[in-house]
Amino acid sequence: MNSTGAQAAHEFAPDGSLEAVPAPFKILVVDGHGFFTPAVEEAMQSGSQQLLKAASADEAVAITAQFQPDLILFDNEVEGVSGRDVLVELLIEQPSSAVVILANHPRTSDAVTAMRQGAFDYLESPLDLRKLQLIVEIQKAIF
Repeated sequence: MNSTGAQAAHEFAPDGSLEAVPAPFKILVVDGHGFFTPAVEEAMQSGSQQLLKAASADEAVAITAQFQPDLILFDNEVEGVSGRDVLVELLIEQPSSAVVILANHPRTSDAVTAMRQGAFDYLESPLDLRKLQLIVEIQKAIF
């Protein structure tokens, strides 16, 4: 198993031995309004990551339990639920995930609370694609 708990696939090496192939880096985008997904897709075009999508908090928790994403990008206002409220639940399902809260209407108090609850970062709209790519690269290096 790799650091995300997922089993690595295997393939034959040129010498005929089996080699582990690392599982792809998984990113879950939780975006109930569709504001952030296009920017995330644009930022991730050149990478080798797997992009998972959820439109609700319940769907995000279920996908997290099933696929164990390495990075979770969570819209702070999905379905009228605060991303901060779901943050703890996501971290319980996948403690090694980095959760980044995405905010259309950022507030300093929300950012501080999210960081205290375990968020890796808090990004506001419009997304800074270079910062998002940097976060992904940092998380890939960790895993």
